[in-house]
Amino acid sequence: MCIGFCVGSALCCAGAACCKCLCLPAKAAGVAAKNYAKIGYVVFSVSWIILTVVLMYLFNWIFGWSDWFGFECPETTGGGSACAGASALIRTSWSLAIFHIIMLIIVSLRNDFAASFHDGCWGAKFLIVTGIWIASLWIPNDPVMNGYLQFARIVSIFFLMY
Repeated sequence: MCIGFCVGSALCCAGAACCKCLCLPAKAAGVAAKNYAKIGYVVFSVSWIILTVVLMYLFNWIFGWSDWFGFECPETTGGGSACAGASALIRTSWSLAIFHIIMLIIVSLRNDFAASFHDGCWGAKFLIVTGIWIASLWIPNDPVMNGYLQFARIVSIFFLMY
């Protein structure tokens, strides 16, 4: 039990040090502290894009085990390796969309927890998106992911026009 607390404290300290390193350049550039969360969300999204590109091209061998884990990768587009292609990008987009809907619900509570969770807890946010992304590997492509893809195409047009 003591080891768990030590590991938790070490992770918390590492997260705080990482946030401090990311906030120092913003502070030196004159960015107001209220905008740090915006910078954090940009870094968060960019890191997920980079991670997805790495998964798509460097770690596609992992998805060769999809039959053993029961992932829902379409056989017509390559089976397990299809999870490493465009499907990985769609699943990441879906996971981030679900995460942002969860964040919208939490922030709409307008209490101290919502404010502190919005501005911090980046490790927990990363774990939430990771969990959603891993869970999405068992969601079938045909009705759900393809439906999300069509929905995202239409919504993105309106978003860009806005």
